[in-house]
Amino acid sequence: MTHVVSDPGRGYRGYQGFIDATLIGEVVPDPQNCTFFICGPPAMYDFCLPEVLKLGVPRRRIRLEANGAPINPTARGDWPPGIGADDQFTVTLPDGRRIDAPATTPLLDTLERSDAGFTFAACRSGECSLCRLKLVAGTVYEPEEAKVRRTDSDQGYIHSCVSYPTSDLTLD
Repeated sequence: MTHVVSDPGRGYRGYQGFIDATLIGEVVPDPQNCTFFICGPPAMYDFCLPEVLKLGVPRRRIRLEANGAPINPTARGDWPPGIGADDQFTVTLPDGRRIDAPATTPLLDTLERSDAGFTFAACRSGECSLCRLKLVAGTVYEPEEAKVRRTDSDQGYIHSCVSYPTSDLTLD
């Protein structure tokens, strides 16, 4: 294990600063053949992920800790432009009912509050897929650290606990 201290006290002799591509290259002999687990606050993901990618590590070999849905998704660098924190969208449910959905609230929270019959007491970080729903129409934002399986995405499923509406939605 290698410790990296961003702001060490006097006399510290280990690695110092941020975990960047240069430091990783010094510590890890063959990074392209390693799996990386990035755990920490979201700002650390935003910094470390591009640094690991600079080393030619395939994205499938990089794992991000699941901390739940972002509290303020609009502050993230990959939030869709043009979608504001106060935007509201309409979600059409399989039975035809329609509910209002704020852009900055995870879809599962909105569904539960609407008494639409959706409740899932699971991970709430996109990891377990118990809250997955079929998206027939519309678009959602899912943070990069959400563990949505490629097969789910390919078949139109979303993990509602980490999905934020970015347009009107129709669910099946």
